[in-house]
Order: sequence, then C-alpha cells, then structure tokens
Amino acid sequence: MLITGNTSIAIAYNDSVKNISNSKPIEVDLLLVNRNCSKMVLNMVNAKKAIIDQSVSFTHANRLISTLSKNQIAIHNMRSSGYFKHSLLESTPKTFASQ
Repeated sequence: MLITGNTSIAIAYNDSVKNISNSKPIEVDLLLVNRNCSKMVLNMVNAKKAIIDQSVSFTHANRLISTLSKNQIAIHNMRSSGYFKHSLLESTPKTFASQ
C-alpha cells in the first residue's frame, strides 16, 4: 500500500511487491514494516526512514535492520525505541517511549 501527499508512506505487509515489474526502487519517505515483510520488499522500496513495528520478532528485526542499513535507510525500531508519531503536516517526526 502506498499513501502519498506531502509525505509518501509505503506499508510493507506481504510479498505483493513481487507482482510489480519495476527495475527502479519505489521512492518513499516512510516505510512501515511488520512481521510479514521480506528482504524482497525492502529491496524494492527506497525509503528515507523505516519504522519496524512491534509485531516483528527480535531475530527478524535484526535481519531487517541489517538489510536496511546496507541500503542506508534510517531505522526506528518500535520494540527498542518506543512509539513513532508522524503528522503529515509536520516536518519533524516525534518518538515516544513505550508505555
């Protein structure tokens, strides 16, 4: 799913990207990553920042973080860094500690 406006957001919830025949990665501001996201999805999206949600296990998160780091994508892991809030009207996202 791709949401656009002042901020473009890609939600990587499965491998549906394999049906896309595009040689260039999709450019987005934010990539929301859940437990069903694969390396194939990460390699098809060029994001400024990836937000890894709490459904991702520590082991899977470490593999995703490795791939994201290789692609030079900033990372926010909700398990370790708390909640992530981004208003489409704001230029600077905020993070909050988990409750």
